[in-house]
Amino acid sequence: MENHHDSLADGRCVDGPALWTEIRHRLSRDSILRHEEARTRAAEAKAALNGDHWEWDDDGAYAVIDPASLKAMVAMETPKVGETREQGCAVCLEGFVAGGKKLRTMPCSHSFHQRCIFDLLLRSRFCPVCRSEMPPRSADVSEPEPVA
Repeated sequence: MENHHDSLADGRCVDGPALWTEIRHRLSRDSILRHEEARTRAAEAKAALNGDHWEWDDDGAYAVIDPASLKAMVAMETPKVGETREQGCAVCLEGFVAGGKKLRTMPCSHSFHQRCIFDLLLRSRFCPVCRSEMPPRSADVSEPEPVA
């Protein structure tokens, strides 16, 4: 006599080993989904406490928007082609061309096309190459003077 069980998924008949494989896969997937949901809730709570902003990203996921300081962006060095370590932009993957797009170098010394890095820094204050941080947008807001 064979051991058959209704599948958890769709009512089809499967044998014992296949059933256990299906159960392990389902439990694993459910565990991963619960973990991701908990991680997202924790990140949302932390962002709310920090005053960060959230919006949907291109993949349909909820992402924190942590823009760089506009003052720090404008203060970034503007090297000429040949004065940078890199030969191309890590954002758009195009090479640096003499007489071409304006370049900017972050404090970590990574260089990019100005438009590419500014577009990115308006959403995230981290270098796309090494993840070093620029000052946050909140640093642009001067502290109010205490009233005596």
